[in-house]
Amino acid sequence: MIELKKEKSQLKDIAILYRANYLSQAIEKALINEGINYLTFGGIKFYQRQEVKDVHAFLRVIYDGEELSFRRIINTPTRKMGLVAQTKLFDWASQYKGSTFDALVNNFKDVPLSKGQKEELAILINTIRKYRKALETNPIDRAIRCFLTDINYYKI
Repeated sequence: MIELKKEKSQLKDIAILYRANYLSQAIEKALINEGINYLTFGGIKFYQRQEVKDVHAFLRVIYDGEELSFRRIINTPTRKMGLVAQTKLFDWASQYKGSTFDALVNNFKDVPLSKGQKEELAILINTIRKYRKALETNPIDRAIRCFLTDINYYKI
């Protein structure tokens, strides 16, 4: 593309073809870094893939308990938390100041869910807390890989 750009080719006339989706991240990253607008045909943009959004949400929750991200990951992978249970949980948490995660950490015994759901939530909360500490001393890529393994994300 750099050579074509030097030859005064217009970017709108350039196409990048690849056969393996794993190549899309490097290509998209390079285009973004160069400030080049692009369209993706026949596939999903790397940063729009469910797995990428999930990992981003997990990182945000580990980092600061961010609410929208917590809502995304509450049942990923499944934790017996259907829509009814999630609504009940989020309604309950809204009475407390702060995020749902904070409400769970500080008021767990009062969570209005079944024993099984509470057990699943306890595992998630403890895992998030564990990896908050792990991120202080471990590289982020290692910590997130271990986190995803611990929550059985790779088994989805």
